[in-house]
Amino acid sequence: MNNLIDLLSNSRLTILGYTYKNERIKDELISSISSIRLNDNFSSNSFLQLLRDKKISNLLNNEESSKFITFDLLDIKKDKEQNRKSDLIHIRGVLPNNHNLLISAPFYRGIDDQDYIKGGNSNMYIADLVLYIEDDKKLKVIKSRQTDKYYIYV
Repeated sequence: MNNLIDLLSNSRLTILGYTYKNERIKDELISSISSIRLNDNFSSNSFLQLLRDKKISNLLNNEESSKFITFDLLDIKKDKEQNRKSDLIHIRGVLPNNHNLLISAPFYRGIDDQDYIKGGNSNMYIADLVLYIEDDKKLKVIKSRQTDKYYIYV
């Protein structure tokens, strides 16, 4: 688990892929990481306001704040003008320097037997780290700018 936290700490934007079969594992994994969770549907333009509201709520409730911000890729309200990739580019651009994004994203298997991110694989290009949950103990490293490992065991 420490290896995973180190990788997440050195990644500005991480995508954690999951399928419906391992959604429970994804939820448990994210719960084990101290993070600010954005559960509401929000637009990329309201991201900073939502983050401020969460931080104020944490302060008022004497809860510890975290440098990790987590949400599901499909929780971003899709504008007609923008796609998910441009939303993530905007969010990463306005993200304070002392925070890291951990974005969960549903994957599906295509007819060519390859894994794809729902919402488009172009999101992988802007991520520093892309992980895929294979089972309850093993994360497959699809893309990493920090490690040459193929798997991370948690």
